[in-house]
Amino acid sequence: MIAGAKVLANGTFAAQQGFVGSSQLGPGEYDLLLASPPASLTDAVAVATILDPSPGGEVTVNFGVPNHVFVHTSNSAGVSADHLFMIVVYDVT
Repeated sequence: MIAGAKVLANGTFAAQQGFVGSSQLGPGEYDLLLASPPASLTDAVAVATILDPSPGGEVTVNFGVPNHVFVHTSNSAGVSADHLFMIVVYDVT
C-alpha cells in the first residue's frame, strides 16, 4: 500500500497515511497529494468508496503527475456532490 485515507466532505483528512496534503477544488472535486508516489503512476491503482449515509452516489479516481490523486464524487444522478469517502492507493509492480 502506498497510501490510504478517510476524507471528509470538505476535503480535509479524518485519518490518513502516505498523503502529504488534500484540498477540495470544487463541489465533489478533491486533490490528494501522495508523499511517495511510485516511479510510474501507470503502476498505481486506487480503490475508493463513498462512506456517508446519503442515498446513492459515485466516486471516480484519476492520477496526475507527479503525485496527485484526483477524486470526483457525485450523487446518483451524476451531479457533482460533496461526500465523505475512503481511498487506498497501491503500487502493483
